[in-house]
Amino acid sequence: MVFPNDRASASKHKKQNKAEQKGEQQPSHGQANENSIDGASEGAVVGLGQTVLYLVEQAAQFSTVNDGVTRHYLTREHRYLLDWLQQLAYAWHYQFTVDDFGNARFVKAARKNSSANIIMATHQDTVAGASPFSSLVGVLLALVAFKEVDPINVGIEIIALADEQGARFNTAFSSSSVFAGRYNEAILKCVDKQGKSLDEALKAFGLNAKKIPQLALNPNKCVAFVEVTMDQNNTLGRLELPLALVGSVTGVERFEVEINCDHAGPQRDALSRAAQIINWVNKFCLKTNQLEGVVGKLTVAPNAVNIPPRRASLAIELRSPDAQVQNQAKQHLLQFLQSFSEVSCRCSYSHVGVDCDEKLLDTLGEGLAQSGLAPHIIFSNVANAVLELATVVPCATLMVRSKKAADVEACPEDLDVAILSMQHFYQLVDQRAS
Repeated sequence: MVFPNDRASASKHKKQNKAEQKGEQQPSHGQANENSIDGASEGAVVGLGQTVLYLVEQAAQFSTVNDGVTRHYLTREHRYLLDWLQQLAYAWHYQFTVDDFGNARFVKAARKNSSANIIMATHQDTVAGASPFSSLVGVLLALVAFKEVDPINVGIEIIALADEQGARFNTAFSSSSVFAGRYNEAILKCVDKQGKSLDEALKAFGLNAKKIPQLALNPNKCVAFVEVTMDQNNTLGRLELPLALVGSVTGVERFEVEINCDHAGPQRDALSRAAQIINWVNKFCLKTNQLEGVVGKLTVAPNAVNIPPRRASLAIELRSPDAQVQNQAKQHLLQFLQSFSEVSCRCSYSHVGVDCDEKLLDTLGEGLAQSGLAPHIIFSNVANAVLELATVVPCATLMVRSKKAADVEACPEDLDVAILSMQHFYQLVDQRAS
């Protein structure tokens, strides 16, 4: 359920498989199609923005479902995606590695052997049935933008963050927290729905958890961290802007709520209690300024038409740009939940909102201006990796318009402008480092 104060789209992207309509044989989900790399490398698609769209469509094949994209951390689909990204890296002359947390890393070192670099990143993992444009777009856009660049003073690193959505182990923003130096080995004990721990999954993937702390970024070597994201709220559509800079990112509180009613009867069952909680969150968010709430997950058991549910679980997210509002909302929610003996609650993620780096925003703004756009700064009520990294390295976010108000999908013209803006931005950074 998405409450009225949160305008984020709940619609799923509907893909049209043109080749399938023509009767062509398709690669099975989770298997890389080598022709997808060749097509992009040989210029089969005209226009850089169109190339990004083509790659987004290809990346969407690494999914457990056909309707939207479901790709979770350390799964078969994740591994096949890494294989595909490696092909792309070699075709476009990037150094490619997968680190010990499963992040895919593309590097172009500076010719002058400078240790300074800029990092561009977006998550690869998705929630269930996500739009193909909800993940990886920033990575693919950066790969296309810099495939012909030969860095002189400042190196380029592009990272497909392995685990930001946290859908499998309930470990939101874990990749960015690792890079921020806030890795907590307690997350290794987190388990998925099958009871497999993160520690076991890392080992099965061939990764070494003992080396994860070494992945923390060195602030002295990172000139900038930029995340390119899609607009999920139609903000840019209403403003009629193809791109905008994000000046600040919302704070987030996430809660996992469990309800156990051993002697449930009609109107006293776990689902009825869940409905009470959802209704309370809805009313509280509506009456509180600068607060948005989402209940995006609800399960009941037994899930039968004629049996009152004895167990229910739901996930609650509260968002606010104001740390005081965020903290007060958290306290009110916990106080309300504690009034029910059959309800337990765990805060699975908490972070106050952050501001992006002003100097970095100015430089990005210059890149937009050189591309023919007047820089426009907005607030984002959708959290991203900047939350974790803003206090460690200079951070900023570039947001790209979604061409559909009810869905997340980019148009090639907007991606063209985003690519040009990022190229100008990098040229400015590289020149000023000389």
